[in-house]
This record gives sequence, C-alpha cells and structure tokens, in this order.
Amino acid sequence: MARSGNCSELEYMVMAMIAVNVTSGYAMRKYIIALRGTRWSTESGSIYRALQRLLAANLIEESGKAGSPNRQRTDYRVSSTGSKLLNLWMCSAIDQDLAEVLDDPVRARASFLKLIPFGDRREVVGSWISDSKSLLEKSESDIAKLNQNEKSFESLIVTGYRIQIQARIEWLETVRATL
Repeated sequence: MARSGNCSELEYMVMAMIAVNVTSGYAMRKYIIALRGTRWSTESGSIYRALQRLLAANLIEESGKAGSPNRQRTDYRVSSTGSKLLNLWMCSAIDQDLAEVLDDPVRARASFLKLIPFGDRREVVGSWISDSKSLLEKSESDIAKLNQNEKSFESLIVTGYRIQIQARIEWLETVRATL
C-alpha cells in the first residue's frame, strides 16, 4: 500500500497527472500512451489500482463524478499532503536504479540476435531500422502538431523521444554493419 513517503513511480506519476488536470483514470491512460517511450504501464488496472492506493493513503481525493449514470467517471484532486509529497518527489534526485532504466524492446530483443540464423540477421535488423524510422516520422508529425498548438514544453518531451529513436537507428545501423 502507498504510504505518504513510500509511493511507487507510477503513483507519483498519477499524482502529477492529477496536478496538471488529467483527473480521470481514462484520461491518465490516454496521457501515458501519448507520452510514448515511458516505462509506465498503460493498462487501466495499473492506473486504477494506483488511484485506489493513493486514495487509501489520503494523497488524493475524489473531486466529483461526470457522465451518464452507467458510464460515470470519477475525477480526482491532489490532497494537501499529496501536494507536499509530490513537490518533494519533483525536486528530489532521481534514484540511480531508476535513472539507469532505459527501456527499449528493440535493444532487449537484439541481445538475443544469435537465435536468428546468421544469414537472416541483417534483414531482421533492417526491419527494426525501418520500424524505428517510421516512429521517427510519427514523432516529427507529433512535434509539428504540438508546435501549431503552441505547446512548446510538450514538444520538448516529444523531441527527447525523437532523439532516443534517432540514437536507436544509429545503433542498429552499426549492428547491421557488423553482420
């Protein structure tokens, strides 16, 4: 259970989303999906379990319900205790174990490349490069949309994602060159 000083990264993320007016579980799921490249689960169950733990710890509170009776959503707000804890989290150093995590399923899969017949490896890595280039194009489109809406800070976040994709492509091209 989440205690005021012992929240998980997802629980802090949920509080942070509430603090920036992403106040329902469904909206949080969409927000996390839009962040791309994060390590947080986009499963509804993960978010709703985090919300329940935060409620039980009095770090968030229900602020209202909206929608039709059989499709009601619950909105939340950060409690004063939660707000203080969230501020501490935002201003504190990032735990080194967390900072070292650079989730990349392509890199994880590449560590098992030797399972693919040698003659097929270049083609497989080439398909990963192609898929990554498609993601790069999508991220550039996302940045253009954000810039049109004057959301410069959000475009910086997507830019960080784009830089990671570019680095992945460069690395994969090096891998392919060694095959």
